[in-house]
Amino acid sequence: FISKCSRMADGELLPLLCPSEKVQEEVKKWCEDNDYAISHMFETRLEKADELRSQGNDLLKEGDCKAAQHRYYAAIVQLDFSMAQYGEGAKKYEEQLNTRKLKVITNLAVTRLKCRDFAGVKDIADVGLKISEIAKLDEESTRATDAKLWYLTGQANLERGFSEDAVQALKKAAALSPGDQKVRQSLAQATEAKKADTVTAKEVWRNKLMTEDEVLSRGAWWRPATALARCRERRRRGGCCARRQLTEEEKEQEAARARLRSSRTSSRYSNPMLRSRSSRHWG
Repeated sequence: FISKCSRMADGELLPLLCPSEKVQEEVKKWCEDNDYAISHMFETRLEKADELRSQGNDLLKEGDCKAAQHRYYAAIVQLDFSMAQYGEGAKKYEEQLNTRKLKVITNLAVTRLKCRDFAGVKDIADVGLKISEIAKLDEESTRATDAKLWYLTGQANLERGFSEDAVQALKKAAALSPGDQKVRQSLAQATEAKKADTVTAKEVWRNKLMTEDEVLSRGAWWRPATALARCRERRRRGGCCARRQLTEEEKEQEAARARLRSSRTSSRYSNPMLRSRSSRHWG
């Protein structure tokens, strides 16, 4: 839905970040019961959102991911509206609003990562990247926000074992923030993981293409099943005592050696001096 919008309508952001309707209602009720009811004053809503985000940050530092996430949802309740419908005159207010939305969304993605909800990190980051695209804030802020969201996406994919997706996400983060040491380290780690996954995948496919005897013959030498499998494999390839079949390259090398021996013999007997010596020797 968000990908088709040029802006976020009022009340549409929270359901994207918190799909559970039950949790949405719990958060809204908590706001009403704890002096965070929705105000009609723009500045008041921003102030309450900042306060709730700060509370979430403190809870996250304490390791209480669930409570931190709850505070971030409450902050989104305060920010879940748009000023874009009021035109160019409200642009600076819309920028203030979108800046705060992106800060909360980034913190939510961090919380999901710490909670090991890796699929949830990607869902949150996707929403953040789309809002960043819609918001069109200044270039420096946009690059910094997008870099962090791509970094979090890459970290989540790496933790899930999706090394190829992790490399793609972290490359985007590195392009946006080339001087970030943490991003470069994660990209290097993801690249190594991708190489290892490629080797593993090749091994898996090779094993799938092997016959049952080929698999058994790779076992411990002292196992009877291994010895029998190796015998069957040798028979299949030409017999236990049969001469090993030459490869095409080996056949060409053997033919070249034969031609060389033949040319040496021919040159010897075509030489008159050598031919006369041979005649005297046998005469």
